[in-house]
Amino acid sequence: MADNVFQESAGTDPDAGLPNVLDLVATTVAEVQKDPMGFIVAGLIPGLSIIGLTFVAVFGVYGIGFLGALPGIMADDEDLAALGGVSALLLAMMLLILVIVAVTTPIWASMYRAVWALLVRGEKLTIGAPFSTIGQDLVPLLTYTLLSAAIVSAGVMFCYLPGILAQGMLMFAWPAIVVHRMPVGRAIQWSVSHAMTHPGWHLGLWAVSFAMSLVLPYFPIVGYMLLFTIHPLFVLLAYRACAGDGEHHREAEAF
Repeated sequence: MADNVFQESAGTDPDAGLPNVLDLVATTVAEVQKDPMGFIVAGLIPGLSIIGLTFVAVFGVYGIGFLGALPGIMADDEDLAALGGVSALLLAMMLLILVIVAVTTPIWASMYRAVWALLVRGEKLTIGAPFSTIGQDLVPLLTYTLLSAAIVSAGVMFCYLPGILAQGMLMFAWPAIVVHRMPVGRAIQWSVSHAMTHPGWHLGLWAVSFAMSLVLPYFPIVGYMLLFTIHPLFVLLAYRACAGDGEHHREAEAF
C-alpha cells in the first residue's frame, strides 16, 4: 500500500486503477463550478429544515425534560424531580432521533438520486431534487439507516476508533442501496469487502468526507445547503469509479 493514501497507486498495488482522492476532490469542485446555484438551490429546503429542526430539538428536548421534572418540583421532592427530568430527557432524545431519521433519510436518498442523474444523464439539480423520488425504497433505506447507526454507535463505545472504521467501511453501502437498489445485506457486504481490499483508498475518502461534514456547516446557512449536495457528489464520484454508472452494479453478481 502506498504511504500517501491520497496519491494514485501504480504497479501491483491493489488500488491501481482507482482515481486518487485529490483528483476526486478536484472533479467535485469542477462539477460545482459548472452550476453553483443549482447545488445551492437543490439544498435549500433540506438545509433550512435541518436548521429549523435543530432549534426545535434544543427547546423541545429541554422543555419535555422540564415537564418530566415538574411533578417532583411541585411535590418538593428532589429525587422525583431528577428521576422525572432525566427519564423525560432520554425519551425525548429517542423520539427526536426517530423523527430526524424519518424526515432526513428519504430526503437524503432523493438527493443522492438527483446528483446521480446529474452525473450520469446530465440532469440539472433543482429545488425539487430532495423530493423528486422521496417515496422510493423507504423500508430498505430506513432499515439501513437504523442498522448502520447501531453499528457505528456500538463501535464508538469502544474508544471511537471502531466507530470511525465502521463509517469508512460502510461508505459505499448507502449509494449501492439508493442508486443500484441493492439489498441491504449485500450492500453492506460489498462495501465492507471493497474497503478491506482497498483500505488506504477508503481511508482517504473517509477523511475528505469527514472534513466536508465538519467544515461546510460553519458557512452560515449556505453551508448546510451545500452539505446536502456536495457531499453526495463526492461520494458518488468515488462510487461510480468502482460500481460503474450502468443500470446495474458492476460487481453485484459477485454478491
